[in-house]
Amino acid sequence: MSKHEVESTVPSEMIQPRGWPEYFATSNKHKFDEVRKILGTEDLKMIDIDLPESQSLDVAEVVAEKARAAYELTGKSVLVEDTGLECKAWNGKKGSLPGALIKWFMKTVGNEGIVRMMSPFRDRRAEATTAFGYADSTGSVHVFVGSISGQIPETVQDGPHGFGWDAIFIPDGYNESFAQLPPDQKNDISMRKLALDAMKTWIEAGAVQTKK
Repeated sequence: MSKHEVESTVPSEMIQPRGWPEYFATSNKHKFDEVRKILGTEDLKMIDIDLPESQSLDVAEVVAEKARAAYELTGKSVLVEDTGLECKAWNGKKGSLPGALIKWFMKTVGNEGIVRMMSPFRDRRAEATTAFGYADSTGSVHVFVGSISGQIPETVQDGPHGFGWDAIFIPDGYNESFAQLPPDQKNDISMRKLALDAMKTWIEAGAVQTKK
């Protein structure tokens, strides 16, 4: 499942052929390498800058804010990313935890802690969602979202691959966690690929606002 949302304030007469982002704002080299491999490009550059961290559970809201901030800091076309993990047993009024707050769960309790916190619940269903925010060369922000469903295992399923919470997410239709799947196989099915595919389709289809 993927979707694309656009925030635009630029007059239509400034429309030009769409271009690829110049930079990917991240401090995570594993994530950067994965994104470049999925996009099939060596041209994307990594840039490590401090960006605001929204407290929203919605990754689309988080990346929209981060993309605007990244453009203000760099003045360049820039890509940002945020990934959330929703445990259906922890469903609340504004979405399922941890959502976009998964990074704070990982910093505080890690994979082992999340699995322990899930132990009282029979419902192991989860949804992994990635959102990319692309600020084009005018600062207009475009958001691309991909999601896949899966399960939280009863124990951490470490493997030779993956990073972050890959070891506690088993995608539907598979018996292995993201950390156990070969990278090429993970990249073929992941929520990150779905979001990037949506961005690639959009870029290759038409026009984006550019400065004059």
